[in-house]
Amino acid sequence: MKKYIQLNGSWEFTLDKDNSDLSKIPEQVLYQNRWLKATVPGTVHTDLMDNALLEDPFYRDNELKVQWVDKMNWFYRKKFEVSDEFLSSKTVHLVAEGLDTLAEIFINGKKVAQTENMHILHRFDVKDYLVSGKNELRIQFSSPTMHAKQLEKEHDTLCHTHESHRLYLRKAQYSFGWDWGPILPTSGIWKPIYLEAHDSVRIKDVFVESIVDESFENATLRIHIETERFTEETTNFLASIEINGIKKEFNLEKDLETVKLIIQNPELWWPSGFGEQKLYNLTLEIYLNGKIQDSRSMRFAIRKVQLIQEKDQFGKSFYFKINNVPIFCKGANWIPSDNFIPRISEETYRTLLLMAKDANMNMLRVWGGGIYEQSIFYDICDELGLLIWQDFMFACGAYPEYENFKRNISQEVKSVVKRLRNHPCIVIWCGNNENEWIWQRSTGESFKKMPGYKLFHKLIPDICQQLDPTRPYRPTSPFGGDDPNSAEVGNRHQWDIWSSWADFSTVKDDHGRFITEFGFQSPANYSAFEKVTTGEDRHPQSEIMEFHNKQEEGTERLFRFLAAHVQMPTSFEDFIYKCQVVHGEALKHCIEHWRRNKFCTSGTLIWQLNDCWPVSSWSLIDSDLKSKAAYFYTKRAFNPVLVSLFENNGKIEAWVINDTMKAFEANLQLTGLTFLGETYFSKSLTLHIRENAAIQAIQLERQELNITESAFQYLKAELFVNDKMVSENRLYFKRIKHLKLTKPLFDKKLEKKNNGTYVLKLQTSLFAKSVSINSNYNIKTDDNYFDLDVNRDKAVIVYSSEHKELSVDNIFLH
Repeated sequence: MKKYIQLNGSWEFTLDKDNSDLSKIPEQVLYQNRWLKATVPGTVHTDLMDNALLEDPFYRDNELKVQWVDKMNWFYRKKFEVSDEFLSSKTVHLVAEGLDTLAEIFINGKKVAQTENMHILHRFDVKDYLVSGKNELRIQFSSPTMHAKQLEKEHDTLCHTHESHRLYLRKAQYSFGWDWGPILPTSGIWKPIYLEAHDSVRIKDVFVESIVDESFENATLRIHIETERFTEETTNFLASIEINGIKKEFNLEKDLETVKLIIQNPELWWPSGFGEQKLYNLTLEIYLNGKIQDSRSMRFAIRKVQLIQEKDQFGKSFYFKINNVPIFCKGANWIPSDNFIPRISEETYRTLLLMAKDANMNMLRVWGGGIYEQSIFYDICDELGLLIWQDFMFACGAYPEYENFKRNISQEVKSVVKRLRNHPCIVIWCGNNENEWIWQRSTGESFKKMPGYKLFHKLIPDICQQLDPTRPYRPTSPFGGDDPNSAEVGNRHQWDIWSSWADFSTVKDDHGRFITEFGFQSPANYSAFEKVTTGEDRHPQSEIMEFHNKQEEGTERLFRFLAAHVQMPTSFEDFIYKCQVVHGEALKHCIEHWRRNKFCTSGTLIWQLNDCWPVSSWSLIDSDLKSKAAYFYTKRAFNPVLVSLFENNGKIEAWVINDTMKAFEANLQLTGLTFLGETYFSKSLTLHIRENAAIQAIQLERQELNITESAFQYLKAELFVNDKMVSENRLYFKRIKHLKLTKPLFDKKLEKKNNGTYVLKLQTSLFAKSVSINSNYNIKTDDNYFDLDVNRDKAVIVYSSEHKELSVDNIFLH
């Protein structure tokens, strides 16, 4: 029978003064001659903060004041008791699910092992090190920065962006700083740690490989079971599979490694927007003499995933088919939601992922410079139908290939694939982020000469094929063959716009087959900066605000695109508002372009969904989990049924994009309006909209619309299905800064519903552009930053998360 001793919770830690450069340490830490309280899971930074020995690194420029922490070595210890009964087990393992990163482990003064990989679970047989009664576990963490620099000195400096020495450590690469995050390399026990004892056998791994036939009438399940035995006695296995409350039990032969089952009329798992997310539950139990010895419960799903790459009129396709249905992937890139990962709660994961789904997304890319996410992340994505593009954790550089590093990578990839392969949400493995592209762009040489090439084109794909033949593999993102960032083949990162200073209007010339990165920048919400700045900092060009934008010339880009599209801001709050509006307009413009070209382009993944600290960045949601304007622009642009207007060489085009699997009849109403609400053009069309398609509904000459040079005009499109409007959009004939807009007066009413939910009803006598709803309370809305026509009703659902009574006076409009 399996037994546990949990080792999480209260620990102690102290500086290793004998092996650290004490000249860099603040006095308040240097003169601490005692063990301090620590919390596991945790990090040395958060433990120092909890002991009032470190200022919040996110506040102002405190990041600069804490750079000594990662240059030091640290000891962690925990005293615990072990009973005779526990020690009587045939084996006792120390299981550390995550050690960050360079750790030496001692039990009762004897060295057990050392580790050098943050990303994997470590398991060690420690029975001979334990004694009955009191024991001490001590872990020494060496400086990640000093160790990485020593490895770089021994082996060479490799092609890179950001810190070069990071490439030698199997540690979250973003912790060494990125163009959206601070330099905060952590150390510590960042995941659960425990003792685990067994008497006879333990289940090491279970993989349910499902294969559906062409008719989807039958699914073959191959259940691969890996065990570790500590006895020669006969054991037997009992397994059950359950879905929708119906359970089927079956016995397995002893020591059977693979079980084959046939499921008739299987319940399929679908991406969000295409069907339900049916999940099966598998329970496996091992018995000895009628007593359970170990068990494993897990979920799996039945679905078919294909990556289609075929020659077509545009070059070579790149799209996913799930259960034989082509999927246009709409989503964003995911980064760790905090620099101090143990602080990320299940509630935070669920909030962010629900926000992604609510924004009509169906895919997230787990970016290769962060972490292989916590299990709860993938569990929630399974439930919500969010497809995952899963990078391996390598980013923006060439990587070494010496033997010890390759062994480390091999162990990591095997561990990660086994841990994650049962999650139906994961639809592709990808070797790295931008390594080949950066190498070829930096050196002018073929990516095949890149150090690390063999890792991503041989070692990792071979492991994936062996352990998980159910999913496709890509060596890197972007990747299009000889040109890693080709617009005709493979997947593409579109960074001419924004990072190379090009305006988003130039996207009309980009016909990339699958866009795994593109984006625009804006500051976090005012409330996020309010917590980490002083009043004097709150100016767009203050040192602190520029410090909280990690991209080179990031502030300059913000002003460049403000000047291009809107009138210049008059206050700090107005600066944030207008930057966020331009961010939203940029994403809307790009998304609609690529969706109109479905399936020439088959996916648009925004850089990025979330943030790890308060910053000006490309995120849709700031580090306080509050939506920026771009979130709502994206939500509307990703609507499953979208009407889109586009001016192309003097012609006005109206398109309808349908991502659903249902065809329908629709009425398209086109109306030319002035900002005073007067109608100057009207046309109505009856359309048949095919399933999963983009159609051009009409093309009009400019003169047909009676468009003049006046800036008082715009064209509105409304799409009705069964007399219900399902999508609306507007086309302006000048940039926002040239529109002759007058500040509107709003009529607003607030109706209370229940459970902190309200309906805000708005009307205006003058056209309003990008209406922002705010409050001095913590509220969320189902829509925001929208355009409001004259004398048209707009109803917005408002949620008061503080459960305080809202009144109309608590609602402010920009």
